[in-house]
Amino acid sequence: MLEITFLNDNSKMQFDLERCSKGFGGELFKFGGQGRVYRCMLQHQGKPLDLALKVMPDSIPGTAEVFRRLRGIRNSVIRLGGPNDPTYLGVTYRGLPVAQGSARAEDFGFDGGRTNTVYMLAFNFVDGPLLTDYLRGEDPLSPKRIRAAKQLLDILIFLQNHGVVHSDLYPDNFMVDRQGKVCVLDLEGAGIKTASGNWDFKPVVTGKTYLWPLPPEVEGFGGTPTFQSDIWVGAYLIFETLTGFKPLDFMLRMDREALEDLCQAATSTPCWPPEVRSLRFANPDFPLSEMRRFMDYYFKDTCFGGLLFATYVVGWKTPPARPAFPIFKTALSHIL
Repeated sequence: MLEITFLNDNSKMQFDLERCSKGFGGELFKFGGQGRVYRCMLQHQGKPLDLALKVMPDSIPGTAEVFRRLRGIRNSVIRLGGPNDPTYLGVTYRGLPVAQGSARAEDFGFDGGRTNTVYMLAFNFVDGPLLTDYLRGEDPLSPKRIRAAKQLLDILIFLQNHGVVHSDLYPDNFMVDRQGKVCVLDLEGAGIKTASGNWDFKPVVTGKTYLWPLPPEVEGFGGTPTFQSDIWVGAYLIFETLTGFKPLDFMLRMDREALEDLCQAATSTPCWPPEVRSLRFANPDFPLSEMRRFMDYYFKDTCFGGLLFATYVVGWKTPPARPAFPIFKTALSHIL
């Protein structure tokens, strides 16, 4: 039997994994680079629970630290709102664990020679797709895209207002339930600031540079993510959510040299993107006809161009100049 401790009241529960995970395509619901996820239906204190049980072996470097961080981050974030605040629920419902525990490696079939202990974190299960899958095939500025982008902006504003640096703002770190509610996945890389401005939990540098540009101040994993670096990546997330296009789709590369070239090519006129032919690192596979349609459709009578120019050109070397998320929300209010 396995045992988990619920974090809200320290009550304990024993359960049989095989019995509570039947009916979900076998016992294993999902396998990822950081462990395994099982879907479990439990009864606790007379209430049904639908949980995602994340199991992480101690043979993966940093597992114990992830376990510790998520417990501590939960204690810091749980005080920020209440059960009637939809944005608070969007952040905490799937973003923070509700229970924790540990078990022997053999309980989950891990190699006992490499793994001695597995850590278990239980989250509320979200019955719905990842944000990427939810928006797949949607037309630009469709009602589904607009609704998701509005929730994302509210979540990003909420996090920054409460001193939380997310540091991992990619579409696959968000889920959408069957009612269209956007939920943050677990906040294991997030940073939390204390009231005095010091780090309670320092954010973990993350980056998928083959998909998204890493903020220049943390490129090479040499810097610490900040609220300004969240803006750098969050602008990408909001723009792609609304339109289906990434703001730097026309770039062949997104490293420091390529972004320097982009900034040099941009004129003093706040427009986005700059003339593609003038860029050394323009993506030759991005058709100019598509670029013209892209520009005409998305930037006519909108503030997209100015927001992205301020983020990726003006804010390239001066992160405080990047427009904050409330500015995005105000500027895009006619769309949202």
